[in-house]
Amino acid sequence: MSDGDATRSGPPTDVLAGAAIALAAVAIGIEALSFETTFPTDPLGPKVFPIVSGLLLLLGGGWILAKPAAGRGEPLPWAVWGAAGSFVVYALALEPLGFLLSTVAELVALSMLLGGRPVRSAIAGAAFSGALYLIFVKVLGLPLPIGSVFVIGG
Repeated sequence: MSDGDATRSGPPTDVLAGAAIALAAVAIGIEALSFETTFPTDPLGPKVFPIVSGLLLLLGGGWILAKPAAGRGEPLPWAVWGAAGSFVVYALALEPLGFLLSTVAELVALSMLLGGRPVRSAIAGAAFSGALYLIFVKVLGLPLPIGSVFVIGG
C-alpha cells in the first residue's frame, strides 16, 4: 500500500463542509423567521434577504453533499481557514469600523489569500466596496453602519 492509498479515518472533508454549510443555512433561515419590522412601508420586510441567502446556502451545501469532490479527504488548505477566520473578524469589525472600511479590508484580505497582488487587491476591494455601498444606500435605501469609531460626540 503506497502513501496515496492510505485511508483516512472519519468523514471526508467535503462532506463535513457540505454538512456545515447546510446547518448554517438552516440556522440562518430559523433566525430570519424571527425578524420583525415596525414600519409597514417595506412589503417584503427584513426576512427576505436572509431567507433567500439561506436557501442558496442550503442548495450549495446539498450540492456538495450530493456530488463530493474527487480529492475527498484532503485537509483544507490554509487559505480556506484564513478566509473563514477573516469572515469572523469582518463580522466583529463591521460595527466599529463601518461598512466601507471593514468591507475593503475583508476583500483585500480575501484577494491576498487567493494570491492577488496588494495594489490590485486594494483597488478592486475599494471599488467593489464603494459600488456595494452605493447599491445598498442609494438604490435600495438600506442604511449601513458608518462605524462607531468615526462618530464624534456620540
